[in-house]
Amino acid sequence: MHCDSAAALVWLAAREGDPLRAEEHCCRVLERWERSQDHHYAVWGLRWSAGWLAGAGRLDMARACAEALSSIAASAGYPDAHAALACAIAEAALAEGDADVAAAQFARAIELHRGLNIPFERAQIQVRSAVALAAIGERDAALEQLVEAHRTATRLEARPLAAEAASAVVALGASVADHLGRRAATDHEAAGLSRGEIEVVRLVARGLTNREIAAGLVLSTRTSTCTSATSWPSSGAGPAPRPRPARPTSGCSRPSRIRVDRRKTSAPRTGPSRRGPRSPARTCVEPLVEA
Repeated sequence: MHCDSAAALVWLAAREGDPLRAEEHCCRVLERWERSQDHHYAVWGLRWSAGWLAGAGRLDMARACAEALSSIAASAGYPDAHAALACAIAEAALAEGDADVAAAQFARAIELHRGLNIPFERAQIQVRSAVALAAIGERDAALEQLVEAHRTATRLEARPLAAEAASAVVALGASVADHLGRRAATDHEAAGLSRGEIEVVRLVARGLTNREIAAGLVLSTRTSTCTSATSWPSSGAGPAPRPRPARPTSGCSRPSRIRVDRRKTSAPRTGPSRRGPRSPARTCVEPLVEA
């Protein structure tokens, strides 16, 4: 589980554009895989780390990931371990400018995945394979890999992977609408945000408060706050600007409400009582906190 967690943190740091933290977590993956009880859990993390490290120019660490995968593949013989090893070799070859070797190794990895039920990993490999195929001039083959990867990512609702495939189509000079569909083109242009989320982001950028945004779009303040907090990072536009604080209302800033305690509102019993006379219903005033 430690390797799995560290690998997930590598992916997250890479998505956030933090190379120092991503490399730190890659080192953790390399340190922990050998101490894990089941090396098979480290396979996807080592594969992904090898690709990121090779792209970042850390070929020594990328080769260390390949060596680790070679050891796992030799001892266990799992097909996905062999596929991950092929990917690690391909990433190193691609970083060194040997696109032919990279394309061949990626093709081998994809073929090994045909008999496995790991569609997400296969789609990831197909996106990387498209890069190698484009580098050797196989543009049509690259587009085929991207179309299939995007279809899988869409079915799995893996929006970051689908966006990566769409960006790769654009990088090849092809039309997203023609190859992936109009909806994919709209999502790509809008960074995967819905129309409502785009409108909220625009209003936040204009400096409106959450209350003003909610009033303009007929939303609750809580919905506006949550949408602005989640939509802006997804747009890839950097840190979200903080909405202006709402102006304090005149008079009492915290209106009160009356709460009546009805736990003892029944009529008192006639006759003597050991507990004495019952107390009347209690009324208390407590501040009303605005949502």
